[in-house]
Amino acid sequence: MDEDLDNLPQDDDAGQQQDGGAPASSGPSAAAEPLPASAGSQAAAFLDSLTEGSPSQGDGADTAGRARDDLGRFKAGGAASADLAGAPSQQQPGQPGQPAVAPAAPKTPEQEDGELLAGIKSERGRARVAQIIEERKAAQGEVAAVRDLVHAAGMTAETFSQHIEFSRLANSNDPRDLQQAAQMLEQTRAELYRKLGQDAPGVDALSDFPDLAQHVQNLQMPRETALEVAKMRREQQSHQAQRQQQHVAQQQTAQFEQDVARAQQSLESYVQTRAHEIDHPARMQALQAHFSDQRKMQEFISTYEPRQWPHVLRMLYDNAQVTPPARRASPAPISGRTGALGRPAPAADQPSDQRIMSHIDSLGL
Repeated sequence: MDEDLDNLPQDDDAGQQQDGGAPASSGPSAAAEPLPASAGSQAAAFLDSLTEGSPSQGDGADTAGRARDDLGRFKAGGAASADLAGAPSQQQPGQPGQPAVAPAAPKTPEQEDGELLAGIKSERGRARVAQIIEERKAAQGEVAAVRDLVHAAGMTAETFSQHIEFSRLANSNDPRDLQQAAQMLEQTRAELYRKLGQDAPGVDALSDFPDLAQHVQNLQMPRETALEVAKMRREQQSHQAQRQQQHVAQQQTAQFEQDVARAQQSLESYVQTRAHEIDHPARMQALQAHFSDQRKMQEFISTYEPRQWPHVLRMLYDNAQVTPPARRASPAPISGRTGALGRPAPAADQPSDQRIMSHIDSLGL
């Protein structure tokens, strides 16, 4: 008997040592990760992408630089995750041999159209989509030509709308519209003669400067001289109005930059509070994918003011649809008793005392 026991294989001991070498930890200590150093930089880069544009990012750039633990798993909230602006991952301390990942070049509209056509299997559908693309290009060219024409004419959006309104009134058959168009035409005519510093029927070039008109009436100044002075004053007023507009534009730009800086600080603080969570990198990638669409980016900037950005971005971050990480099932505790898979049905001819003993045995008493 002793010789038989000595000849038994030792695989069970080795297997037990191999299985119990590195148990998976699912407690709170495994979920606690250090706060990533790039959490603030991610928020800053994301806000920069809202005001300066966001280049596209390659598909494999989000996992190429993420840190791994001793078991080869990705760390939660790794500092090497790609930021929201699509910038390449920076080399982290302690990883001297890590190569820099360059972002993929943005696709041109021609490349996007080619990929769209390549994904259509039907020849008829491909021809239809190609026709739509050509019509879209033609419409974009016409819109660009009109925009260039308006810009070359020195018109703003307000003056352009006034010209359109005058054309509508002038081409109308309603006498009230025609009367309003005539009034607009008379006002434009008077403004042109005042800019020229000339008198015209129904136009007094000195009406805006009563002091000059008084000097002319008192024979203290020739009317020609008064008209020249009035012209110089109008030019000076025009230059002053332009400087005032530039000053207002500079103030608005400075206020915009301050609002963006405050929004950046608020978003950085919020990201720092959520950076330790296991789904933080996935939520940041979801925001990046959302704002990679230029239409959504422009809609966001035109809809919300910078002071509203932190609240809206928090809402988008909290509502981001991410796949929950897969969790390993906790091992079942070792028990000397086998679990009851069902209660055996007693036989029909079994005596009552045996039925009672079988029931007691099934309860484990």
